[in-house]
Amino acid sequence: MKNIKYLLFILILSGVGIGCEKGIDLIEVEGKVYLPNAGVSEYSPLLGESTYQLGVYRSGINQKIGDLSINLDVNESLLEDFLGENPGFQMLPEDFYTIPTKELVLNEGEERVMFDILLKNIDSTFPDTNYVLPVSIKEVDPVVEIIETQRDAFLIMKRFRNQYEGLYKIKGTELSVESNVVSAIDVVKNAISVDDKSIRIDGLTNGVNLIVKINDDGVVDITPGLGSEDLGIVNTPDKKSTYSGQFSAEYQRSMGVLKLYYTYTINDKEINAEIELKSWL
Repeated sequence: MKNIKYLLFILILSGVGIGCEKGIDLIEVEGKVYLPNAGVSEYSPLLGESTYQLGVYRSGINQKIGDLSINLDVNESLLEDFLGENPGFQMLPEDFYTIPTKELVLNEGEERVMFDILLKNIDSTFPDTNYVLPVSIKEVDPVVEIIETQRDAFLIMKRFRNQYEGLYKIKGTELSVESNVVSAIDVVKNAISVDDKSIRIDGLTNGVNLIVKINDDGVVDITPGLGSEDLGIVNTPDKKSTYSGQFSAEYQRSMGVLKLYYTYTINDKEINAEIELKSWL
């Protein structure tokens, strides 16, 4: 009896599933093309070259249109209105970017394709002003509605980033020399570029802000960051801070491990810190 009831239950569920599937097949929702990241987005280009990807999406259900050809391009005509609301910006000069292809194909059954913007010639003097690059969906073939409020994107750039910038998972300890008390560190922090080889890490413990410079040989120098000048932060004597890792083209940053040994003084007490920073996504 139990087996019969179970079989009937399975058959009922199967019937419901088939009915729903047929119902969905009969539904048709108009297709539309749009930029989810329409509006203003900020991007810090990598020193040298990096690629910014702008997603182009298609909505709709059971459309019979097939493949879509989508044309996007830089749209300088948007600049005047943008500057009216955002004074102090300038159009990104063509020396700093390339559009590899303006014609994208969104294949039937796919909902997204990526529009690439190659940023290039970025050095430590970038930018000498705040830049903006306006991009628009120009046309779609076959003709599909473009959502007007999500047609234009404004990519703004205010600074460069070096290959070491990004999130780090930080674990380690701090030892109070005077009281022999050990404190644990377990946080995630965002490291921000200072120059081509240095990053700033703020607020580890006790308001400690660090400037970390990664030299070509992997040896690391540590100096006080803004607000920590009076803490006497120095590299721990006889212990060498190091970096090991390599650049990832996929993530457009160096993925590796920083091992830092530094000493500072707070309330007349000497603190020895030993921490490890692992690249974090």
